[in-house]
Amino acid sequence: MGQYITPVTATTTGMCRQKGDNSSFAPDEHCITSDPNFADTAQSDYRLYGNSPCVNTGNTGYCTLSTDVRGQGRIQDGTIDMGAYEWTQGVDPVPLIRYVNGGVTGGGNDGTTWGNAFASLQDALDKAHNGDTIWVAAGTYCPTKQAGGTGLTVLLPSK
Repeated sequence: MGQYITPVTATTTGMCRQKGDNSSFAPDEHCITSDPNFADTAQSDYRLYGNSPCVNTGNTGYCTLSTDVRGQGRIQDGTIDMGAYEWTQGVDPVPLIRYVNGGVTGGGNDGTTWGNAFASLQDALDKAHNGDTIWVAAGTYCPTKQAGGTGLTVLLPSK
């Protein structure tokens, strides 16, 4: 059985994101100009990842409800989150470890374990969210674009 969410009238306050030139935009501590790190916008899933810049950065003074749109406690850790969803430990997504092994055979090829590793680094980059870690088996990998088109940090262990 699906969950029914009662429609509510909401006033959006203190949540800002502007693309392009920010020269005339002066965000305060309740506005962001970076990716909010939603769970899956392609599937209209606007829950927050645990490392989202929206977690614990809203303006609690504007909160008049005790729960978010799906019934989770509205203020957790002392400060409201920006947006309609309050990030909730054990319910909402957290940064993941994604696995890549060009020599993998079989498995789910979903990057969740070494046995289900992605065969290509590009697949892992396409699925990765801000804060995820990608573990790569020895080999040669040639990604064709940047993760999310925003940049990539690569940390290699020293021997």
